[in-house]
Amino acid sequence: FFQNFGICMMNVIWSTFGFFKDTEIENDSTTTLVVDALLLLYVILAVVLMLNMLIALLNNTFEKIQGNCDIEWKYARSERLKEYKNGQPFLFPFHFILIPITVWHRSRRRRQRARKMKRQENNKKSDGTIISGPAVLYAL
Repeated sequence: FFQNFGICMMNVIWSTFGFFKDTEIENDSTTTLVVDALLLLYVILAVVLMLNMLIALLNNTFEKIQGNCDIEWKYARSERLKEYKNGQPFLFPFHFILIPITVWHRSRRRRQRARKMKRQENNKKSDGTIISGPAVLYAL
């Protein structure tokens, strides 16, 4: 068990995981008592150190998540608003109210697009570029 320093360290490390055979220790009562006490102290300190490292890792992860919390919330809010914007505002029993409103809005959008396309076609210069916005006022 204690032939040299390397074997001793390997036995102590494996004893942290529970792989320890105390039958390999000599039967001298003083040596056995000291080795058992030191081994118990080592195992307790190793477990406390591992728990401390686990708590530090969890704390670090929590701080990272807390730092991104505001960004994640804003992103989720924008996605939710986008979903509500594209969805229907009325529930099933009241959707018959929505149908005429939807048809009216879609036809209005189509008319606006058609007017915009017609305006763009009318505002073409002789070289084929499109005049839009404030340039239209100065060109006329």
